[in-house]
Amino acid sequence: QGPEGRRFGVFGPDNQFLASAMSDRTILVQDANQGRVQFILRGHEHGITGLTFSHDARRMASIDAEGWVRVWDMARGEACSEPFRPPSDLGQVTFTPDGQRMAIVHTPGSFRPVLELWDLGPRPARVSSVELTSNPVLAETVTLGGRALFLADEREGFAVRSLFGDAVVVPRPMAPLGRSIRWALATDGLLAATARVGGMVRVWGLASGQ
Repeated sequence: QGPEGRRFGVFGPDNQFLASAMSDRTILVQDANQGRVQFILRGHEHGITGLTFSHDARRMASIDAEGWVRVWDMARGEACSEPFRPPSDLGQVTFTPDGQRMAIVHTPGSFRPVLELWDLGPRPARVSSVELTSNPVLAETVTLGGRALFLADEREGFAVRSLFGDAVVVPRPMAPLGRSIRWALATDGLLAATARVGGMVRVWGLASGQ
């Protein structure tokens, strides 16, 4: 049973931290093993809708209902940069492996997702922006250890796009879609299963697209 006012919680890598979004717009950070309060992080003016840790748990990002992103230093329990706000509805948010940049997927009014890469210095700045597909996307989720994005495109099929330009294979679309198709992602983010209603089920390796 969590503290009163907890809206949701997220565990950090290796279950070192438990970060909880509270109803008073603060973030309660606890030692995940002992339950001791480490920090109470303040600064958001709107309800918190998302929390995500860097891969080494040294940083955490919080997102609020108005789209503001704040990045926190988990050793000191304080903000390590100014808050910033991408231009439209946020989707996936993930840190680069070194924790120095952030990949943000947001969806403008066209429902065509845009991938932005932000440098997380004292004043975060957008480094690049690219439209992921020219077609409406039914769903997207980060996979392959935070290095790639799995897209469900209603016209062209499923695809995996590299977030950071590293060695992730970017295969051709995996299957034609249409709204009758269903998909599921393995918990390790390495496999995806696709199926049409009443049709064949296929299992794909996301690193190869086969």
